[in-house]
Amino acid sequence: MNILIVDDDYVSRTKMRTVLQDLGTCTDEESSLKALDVFKKALDTGKPFDLVTLDIQMPDLDGTEMLARLRETEKSRNIPQSARSRIFMVTAHSHKESLLTCFKAGCDGFIVKPFTRETILAKLEVLGLVPGNPGPGTGSHAPGTESREKRKNLIEEVSEALKGDLVSLPALPDINTKLKELSQNEIDVGEITQLLKKDMLIATSLISLSNSAIFRGVGKNKTLEEAISRLGIDQTFHHVEMLCQRALYSDVSKKYAAYTENLWKHAQSCAYAAQFVCEKLKITLAEDPFTLGLVHDIGRLILLQIIGKLEAAGPTGDDVDEDALYQTLDNHHGEFGAALLGKWEFSETFALVARYHDWPEKYPGKSHELILISFVNLLVKNMDRRIEELAENPMVEAFCAFFSVSGKALAQIRDDVRNILKENVV
Repeated sequence: MNILIVDDDYVSRTKMRTVLQDLGTCTDEESSLKALDVFKKALDTGKPFDLVTLDIQMPDLDGTEMLARLRETEKSRNIPQSARSRIFMVTAHSHKESLLTCFKAGCDGFIVKPFTRETILAKLEVLGLVPGNPGPGTGSHAPGTESREKRKNLIEEVSEALKGDLVSLPALPDINTKLKELSQNEIDVGEITQLLKKDMLIATSLISLSNSAIFRGVGKNKTLEEAISRLGIDQTFHHVEMLCQRALYSDVSKKYAAYTENLWKHAQSCAYAAQFVCEKLKITLAEDPFTLGLVHDIGRLILLQIIGKLEAAGPTGDDVDEDALYQTLDNHHGEFGAALLGKWEFSETFALVARYHDWPEKYPGKSHELILISFVNLLVKNMDRRIEELAENPMVEAFCAFFSVSGKALAQIRDDVRNILKENVV
């Protein structure tokens, strides 16, 4: 990895070099203007910097202006978004105005002084600049050459199977499809009630939910009409969506039962968290936040279903390499999730969120929905982290800057979401 460190403070610059020198070749500059020339020469010689750390407060050219010039330089040379340098702003202060300005100018994250090696490595790991070692489904793996080859073969087999007749992307459950169609027109409670009565499991579940401790009224509901009246249309829709999605999670090989169950809990958690955050911060989205949270990671489930069917049919062999399997899920769930939601005729926003929620920095535009779901996706995976560590994550920093969330408000959101998940996620 080619690394450029820009900081006029000798001590800070030396400390950053000490942290990063084992990861690649480091070039450090105390002058931002000289660093800009070095950056341009690296591009012109075909040896661009993979990582740039840039102090915000510089004497000749401040970090914010330097950031803008670096991005302008890349743009003028027609460098695609995916090939541009990852730039971290280094600052001793966490002012929202500065963070938002840098975020809009194209930085990938922030490093707050005083920093530690662990803090910096954690930030680089999130962006895939250093290998990590999390559990299945929670981040990147670092497979060797053999495993990379197995992973490549596995995704090729999945793609070939989809082209043939062996497997196919699942259809949206029928009642979910009809409910979705009804919701696009003027709401007719009578029509919705008649539709839901056709499924005894759903009708019974709605009545039971309306009589639960969360929604219970003076009397006990006995009919579906009473249940929908007490729950309201939005809660009714959300519960039906949950039941329909839950059914999809049962169609997976038993050998992956534990992983699938964790996926389902994560989907529920993100749905409730997204809905709460929107209500808390009064965020208005073009799409329903609950549904966005519920289906954002659907690509992992679909890939797991397909791989399970391939195992049963024989072309992948009796036992798929575990490392190759989880790396395939990590790397390709976005594209498969987007394809499935397209087949289900969900909007482009849903496909965008499914494709980029783990890598929002790769999306060239700005999407309220993507920033929100990327945040709750990370939040529910890290509920037990210290709030200071959570706040330093680039995705969290981007969310807080974009929606003007203070550190205190972030801590309260985390605590409130934790309580909501305890009550609702099973």
